[in-house]
Amino acid sequence: MDPSVGQKAPHILILDDDTAHQELCLRAFRDDPARYRVTLAASLREAREIVKNDPPDLIIADWILPEGKGLDILPRTDGKVTTPLIVMTSFGDEHLAVEIMKSGAIDYVVKSATVFRELPHIARRALRDWENIRDRKRAEAKAQDAQKRLVDVLNFLPDAVLAIDNTGTVIGWNHAIERMTGVPAAEMLGKSDHEYSLPFYGVRRPILIDLVLMDDAEVEKQYDYIRRENGRITSETFIPSIFGGKGAYLWGTASPLFDAAGDRIGAIEVIRDITERKRTELALQKSEGRFRHISGLTSDFAYSCTRLADKTLSIDWITGACQKITGYPEEEILEMGCWRGIVAEEDLPVFDEKIVGLPQGSSSQCELRIRTKDGEIKWLRCFAKCTRDTDDQTTLRLFGGCKDITRQKNADEALLESERNLLRAQEIGHIGNWNWDIAGNRLVWSDEIYRIFGVSFDLTLTYDAITSLIHPDDRERVNLTVKDFLADGNTVESGFRIIRPDGKERWLYQKMEMVKDPSGSPKRAFGIIQDITDRKTAEQALVESEKKYRFLVDNVRDVVWQTGPDLTFTYVSPSVESRTGFSPSELTGTSLLHLLTESSAVAVRERLRERMEDFSRGSRDLATVFEIELTRKDGGTCWFEVSSNAVFGPDQSIAGFQGISRDITERKQVERALMESEARFRDLFNNMGAGVAVYEPTPSGDDFIIRNVNRAVETIEKVKKEEIVGKSVRDAFPGVVAFGLFDVFLRVSRTGIPESHPVSMYKDDRISGWRENYVYKLPSGEIVSLYEDVTEKKQAEEDRERLLVAVEEEREKLSSLVSSITDEVWFADMEHRFTLANPRALEVFGLDLTETIPVEELAGSLTVLRPDGTPRPVEEAPPLRALAGEVVRNLEEMVKTPLHGELRYRLVSAAPVRNLSETIIGSVSVVRDITEMKRAEEALKVSKAQLNEAMDLARLVNWEFDALTGIFTFNDRFYILYGTTAEREGGYQMSAEEYARRFVPPEDQGLVADSVREALEATDPTFISQVEHRIVRRDGEIRTIVVRFGIIQDENGRTVRTHGANQDITDRKRMEQALFESEAKLRRINDNAPDMIFRMSLPEGVYEYVSPASVALTG
Repeated sequence: MDPSVGQKAPHILILDDDTAHQELCLRAFRDDPARYRVTLAASLREAREIVKNDPPDLIIADWILPEGKGLDILPRTDGKVTTPLIVMTSFGDEHLAVEIMKSGAIDYVVKSATVFRELPHIARRALRDWENIRDRKRAEAKAQDAQKRLVDVLNFLPDAVLAIDNTGTVIGWNHAIERMTGVPAAEMLGKSDHEYSLPFYGVRRPILIDLVLMDDAEVEKQYDYIRRENGRITSETFIPSIFGGKGAYLWGTASPLFDAAGDRIGAIEVIRDITERKRTELALQKSEGRFRHISGLTSDFAYSCTRLADKTLSIDWITGACQKITGYPEEEILEMGCWRGIVAEEDLPVFDEKIVGLPQGSSSQCELRIRTKDGEIKWLRCFAKCTRDTDDQTTLRLFGGCKDITRQKNADEALLESERNLLRAQEIGHIGNWNWDIAGNRLVWSDEIYRIFGVSFDLTLTYDAITSLIHPDDRERVNLTVKDFLADGNTVESGFRIIRPDGKERWLYQKMEMVKDPSGSPKRAFGIIQDITDRKTAEQALVESEKKYRFLVDNVRDVVWQTGPDLTFTYVSPSVESRTGFSPSELTGTSLLHLLTESSAVAVRERLRERMEDFSRGSRDLATVFEIELTRKDGGTCWFEVSSNAVFGPDQSIAGFQGISRDITERKQVERALMESEARFRDLFNNMGAGVAVYEPTPSGDDFIIRNVNRAVETIEKVKKEEIVGKSVRDAFPGVVAFGLFDVFLRVSRTGIPESHPVSMYKDDRISGWRENYVYKLPSGEIVSLYEDVTEKKQAEEDRERLLVAVEEEREKLSSLVSSITDEVWFADMEHRFTLANPRALEVFGLDLTETIPVEELAGSLTVLRPDGTPRPVEEAPPLRALAGEVVRNLEEMVKTPLHGELRYRLVSAAPVRNLSETIIGSVSVVRDITEMKRAEEALKVSKAQLNEAMDLARLVNWEFDALTGIFTFNDRFYILYGTTAEREGGYQMSAEEYARRFVPPEDQGLVADSVREALEATDPTFISQVEHRIVRRDGEIRTIVVRFGIIQDENGRTVRTHGANQDITDRKRMEQALFESEAKLRRINDNAPDMIFRMSLPEGVYEYVSPASVALTG
């Protein structure tokens, strides 16, 4: 290989105080075909100056110098050699060689005439060895960085991560699991026999991660549920002993770990503390349970039902206007177990998906039809939410509500059908209509006009807004048209252009008509607008096509021409003058044959004869391509490549010929020059650095005789040219058949198709080494083999390949770990490009990371808001902050992702990734979607607000009573009903005795005590109590309340808690008392009246009341 070709010449510094030896070194490099840049130095001081100002690629130094030893020149950084050094000595000694090589030299040679001649070869070998050493060190550093990166990623993850190998030995225990369990990684790594379960359960036992490596039904029973998907196992459970006995709900997902070959090497489990989420869910369920007590007050109907594992539904309560809407009494609905039986058959899939099949923790809204008891079809808008039952964690509970929207649906459908018909017609014809109330200055567009103008439907339709969309060149004309239309009121048709907001220009047709009031003033105008861009574009394209054709013919560099049947020109394009010197007018009427050189004229006449014969035989495909040489006007000649075809007349006879001629004069000149250059390159070929051997096939074709070899062959094969020329290739190189090259010779000799013989090991009794051959056949029939000795390169590649495999295995291990993480994980390099993302990240953003993605580009394409709703600048993106050295933890953002199409709450953490020298080489970011948690929190707030609003309307207050301690728990609303405050009463908790003493009149205290005693003694868990009694407010006012409450029992059936609601019914009681007194007064009047008084029900004719006077008078 020639270092001067395609790369910078290596700089070699020769340090030797012997001028004769310097001259021998220079001569060796001068005689070598490869080129080097050689610098001489006679002293260490001079050499150090050269190393400082012009660092060499290789140093060849004498062992003994006047100022010291040649090793003293060796450059080092942080104790490491930075430049290869070859030491030359005048005598050989084994101990000296060991000392020199241990001191950092790459080679050691003893001076001799042969060594001086071989210095270029020795230098090349040293440079290759040095590059191999550097490649190996870089690969080793890369492998160490990959391992450290793996550990850093695991430690940076917010979730606890545990990894084990196939024997159950712990190989991963990150910072998060250290914080969760209090056990440092140093104490856990390398442990086995299920020791990793001790911090969680206090005993050695299989856990979720073990189910990846084995199937164990008993282990699965210890979890609330087990979900398997694509090899991943997910579950959650409550562990009471963790966090110092406080306990916690933990969610976990476990999956196998694979090596680069795809073999399972262990398992990994990601563990997350979901206690807060569980508490939020329980609080929401409790709030919804309270809300159930007042749901009967709504005008629509609501229901609650349980759903078992087989999706069987069982309604346990239903309220509201159920019978009014469906025609079925509540008890009939309850007997059905599920109101699916009254759903219209065509809407059953909607019911099964949105209600029966609703996943836990989700809600839905849908519209469907039911068939009422009397057969009528009604539309319902249904709302449903699915949670886990608070009393039975194995059962799901559905809460739902339904609203009758039949009348709205019928009206909407009729209106929609009418609008759809109009929109279909307008969309098909690209026609829109408008209506202008001139007196009220109000303009209304149809939807199609908005689409034609390319504007949003919320555009404010002012004259200026519409005029701004009209093409500036048409704006004044349109204004005059409108002005004239308003002045005379005649029907107007016009065309104009608009420029849409997206920059596209469109042609529109408009027709306007006017309605005037009795006084003749404009009252209202109507019009249509049609997009006629396609028609206008077609018209303009036809004109442009004609212009382009004429321009192409008149300006193309090739010559376009037409002739008669005798080859007389009838038309020639203007470009002919620049090619031949003749103008088109000079050539028109001239025969092509008059311009051709003699040889070309003969060839053209022969081709014309052949084409006429083809035509006479019935052929109509007379197209042909040929080359001609013609005489220019200045006497010179030029070459053209002609592509022509016949032109047929109306009677299908040949009316002439037409075609295009391209000037190929320069190409012809290049071809001639190429032939001349081949001779010059022959010498270069004979002296090239690669091995070249020429073989002559024997007459039988089964062997090849060596006819010539170049110097490189002598060097590579360690032979002299005269020793092998004239011999059979199999005699000169006995291993050529086993090597596979002899078969290549046979094929190339037979087919003439060149072949490459891939890098292979050649070996015989004399030599061995890796060779790469390229074989081709000469026109003479000889076979040429061009090849290189790639032995050293092959060995270096094998070393580098082994290191790259090790790096790739570490990368695969990292990729397997990252892929098993349910959060998004992103890696960015120092060029601000995302180079790696796990499957969850790619899914959320709809990406295929086959190429790197700029961080700024992705961040800039997204809508990202801070928690306060303000936009987050791109430069504040966590990956960019981490690349600058900052650690970002639990940053809350709102991002609109392609997967969801809505703003999602996300918790982002990011940190820089450093190599072994603590240099930042990239960043890692972990993103968790917390939208559902946020929505659960918001749902809890909304539920509480709805409960409070409903209780205010119903004048209800709620409370709880701990039956074990005898303590009531109240709230601010409770105290408002009683005319007091928590501050005045000393807090929100109070004993039952103190409550009765402060707020219950003595004569009602027994009634209250009896109802409490009845609840405590109840055995039915569905027990509900209702009692009315009076209370004494703090201001002394006596009011009447109705108390409804239920009970909560423990696993032994003992009542441990009651919860209830008090409703103020004082006004209702007063109205009932007034009605009773009024009826008593009326009866006294009737009983003492002297006249006959009676009351009869119709149409039955039955007396409901007869006064005493009536009895006396009638007997």
